[in-house]
Amino acid sequence: MAEVRSDFSGEKVIVAGAAAGIGRAASKLIHQRGGTVIALDLSKDGLQTLQAELGLIDNQIHVVDVSDESNVRKTFGEIEATHGQVHALVNSVGVTGPTNIMAENIPWADIEKTLRINLYSAIWMTQ
Repeated sequence: MAEVRSDFSGEKVIVAGAAAGIGRAASKLIHQRGGTVIALDLSKDGLQTLQAELGLIDNQIHVVDVSDESNVRKTFGEIEATHGQVHALVNSVGVTGPTNIMAENIPWADIEKTLRINLYSAIWMTQ
């Protein structure tokens, strides 16, 4: 069974998908338990709301399109340069992709976009 963390004091945690849903809840929990949250999301408005709620400073929020490898690598380089060692990553990004359509009718661009967000971004963020 997974360990339940009650204290994140002194730890820096990247939360991808931090502006809403599970990522938002994880950000709040990590912050409440003493961790430094480094929030990533595509939604600038959502990140700014989270920033105001948690009192994050500007270098703790990053607007990033995780479907773009170069954007992910650039953002993680900036985080490393600013924050040094990061202790954990919460990857809470994902899309359902096309629905209510026969698989043979799904445009390849839609399939690729779904894979870039749901699969490739996880690889890029952990490399």
